[in-house]
Amino acid sequence: MKNLIVFVVSILNLYAATQGVSDDARNKEISKLISQVAPQAKNFRWSCETVDSYKLAHTNGEGKNIVDKCIIDTDVGITLKSTCKYFIVSK
Repeated sequence: MKNLIVFVVSILNLYAATQGVSDDARNKEISKLISQVAPQAKNFRWSCETVDSYKLAHTNGEGKNIVDKCIIDTDVGITLKSTCKYFIVSK
């Protein structure tokens, strides 16, 4: 039987602001999360789905706030559900 751990976290805020949002950026941030809650895990798979996206008013419509729901499966039988919140603004 799998263990299920549910988190509501903003794991991508800083990284998205500095490095952009990519699979590599997500991987690094999810890896940090796993090291805190399931340090015995060596491998993981994740999938994310955008559930909300809206324009930020104070950016003249150029910025967006995004909310993703992610499921992370580890090789030690622990499944994490995470809500990732981040924003993107154009240069």
